[in-house]
Amino acid sequence: MAADPLLGQLLGGRLRIVRKLGEGGMGCVYLAEHVLTRRKSAVKVLRPELARDRDSVNRCLREAETASQINHPNVAHLYDAGKTPDGIVYLDIEYVEGEPLSTVLRGGLVQPSLVQAIVIQMAAALTALHELNIVPRSLQPDNARCANSSAGADEDSDIVFWFG
Repeated sequence: MAADPLLGQLLGGRLRIVRKLGEGGMGCVYLAEHVLTRRKSAVKVLRPELARDRDSVNRCLREAETASQINHPNVAHLYDAGKTPDGIVYLDIEYVEGEPLSTVLRGGLVQPSLVQAIVIQMAAALTALHELNIVPRSLQPDNARCANSSAGADEDSDIVFWFG
């Protein structure tokens, strides 16, 4: 398997790509670090074949426009979006330290207090989206992180979602 050409590269003149976090149907998500501020972020990069398709690019940039309207503690913040001169389309999103919700749920029996916390926070995030007439397309445990917990997710963890 060939090495990922984005690893170590500077995206948009300011985001150093550190490592791949995941991959989905539309593209890959990378951990990046802003070269000036050192802020970590999750950078969603559109697949090259989709980045050449005008409809896919427009859809991604509309997603960025929509996401920029959201201001809620349980929804990851969109920092920036763009297209590089060499055709890479990306979204620069808040990176949340913690376990993916999918990992937490795969661990077996989940405490009722954690389930309650997840449901309450998810409902709050969805309410905020609904108030902006936003319908999430990708509501799944892989797109949520349990933050603020050094020993694993518990009822005191904040759940932060990325709705793409």
